[in-house]
Amino acid sequence: MSEDPFGEDASDEAIPAPEFEVWNHLWSGYDMAYADLQETIGDDAARIFDSLGSFVYDALTRLVVDLSDPNLTVALEEVFPGTSGSDPTVLFQSLFQAYRAGSSPVLRHSVELQLGSEAISRAQAAFGRLHLLSEVLRSAPLPIRVRRYLAEVVHTFLFGFDAASIALARSAFEQMAREVLVHKGVYTTSRLDREKPTALNLMRELKRENLIQNSLAKAETLVTRANTVAHKHMYDERIMQQQALTSIIELVSVLTELAPHQPPPPDPTT
Repeated sequence: MSEDPFGEDASDEAIPAPEFEVWNHLWSGYDMAYADLQETIGDDAARIFDSLGSFVYDALTRLVVDLSDPNLTVALEEVFPGTSGSDPTVLFQSLFQAYRAGSSPVLRHSVELQLGSEAISRAQAAFGRLHLLSEVLRSAPLPIRVRRYLAEVVHTFLFGFDAASIALARSAFEQMAREVLVHKGVYTTSRLDREKPTALNLMRELKRENLIQNSLAKAETLVTRANTVAHKHMYDERIMQQQALTSIIELVSVLTELAPHQPPPPDPTT
């Protein structure tokens, strides 16, 4: 048996595993919250409010409700038989008014159940993504100031916002590129504000000043991928996660190469 209790050769009996994974307990908490609703208003009413909460939550998270959508009419008919063909506007106005005013604790609870379900689903997926990040970031420790730029991108990826993490990876590169170019006297802050160079222009300046070499190709693909997502199209859902993870891999390499050219951190004693 390995002397390292956490090593690959460690005995299965060395450290007993918990009976359930963490996400099981998260869902258990959700089940308790739904059971609380059932015990308060009964099973039939709980099912109705679950649907109402779903309507409100979908509207809030999608930002727009198409009241002419035939699927909405079908859904309302399932919850409230006999409403087929009626105008759902009045019902939705009443629901949103009640939710905004907080006048219906049961409705608020039902809407929050929808949020809880989505949050737990994202958290459940995040466990696998966390392992992927452990492979990407195993070259740590990264320079402290690199971690500052990287942290937001990592957390965005972790919870499944892949398009946002691709865009944030470009933004993090742009922020450090500006900082380095100002420190090296290539730009002034006022000139940056006036000209607003693109990420590709910043990368060309870094290349011209020999501030980026080994990771230049990675910087190029990182920026191109983000421009594609922002200005052309989303990648297919099947490859979006890998595209986001690749952006993080590239960003780690680029920021690590640029880090020695950053200005020194401010003296905390001054």
